[in-house]
Amino acid sequence: MDVSPPLPDQAPAPEHPHVTEHVHAPADWRADLSPEVRTLAEIALSHALEIVVASGSPMLPFTVLEDDGGRVLARFEGEPLAAVERARAHARASAARRAAVAWDGWLTVGGVRQDAVVVHTSDRGRPGVVVAHRYKETLEGTVAVGRPVLVGPGDPVL
Repeated sequence: MDVSPPLPDQAPAPEHPHVTEHVHAPADWRADLSPEVRTLAEIALSHALEIVVASGSPMLPFTVLEDDGGRVLARFEGEPLAAVERARAHARASAARRAAVAWDGWLTVGGVRQDAVVVHTSDRGRPGVVVAHRYKETLEGTVAVGRPVLVGPGDPVL
């Protein structure tokens, strides 16, 4: 699956950070993910979904940087694509062992586009993982839709 806003070697996204299905990866890529990356991806995705459901509005992009001293969260304001790129740059410039970059975008599954929070996580210098969780607006407020989605492998975050 293709992730936007773009990774450094991709062309800019046309409008809004999103995920769309069409890229397929080897089945064994998951074995290369450390348990710590899996945990950080789950933590960041859960936090992102909590923010969107609680606030009922788009979430500011954020990073979670992790090293032996713990985790540090930073949020990035501004135009969505620029804010996500600043979050990516912040992660790359850090000395963290692993990082997650989270943003509010959408996920296209079966030709249907739905709002989603998206998280790209990796260990330093290692390929990572992209996960997402869909949500929707209802009369009662914002609610999570379905289960988390394993989008696929991602480039190193840092």
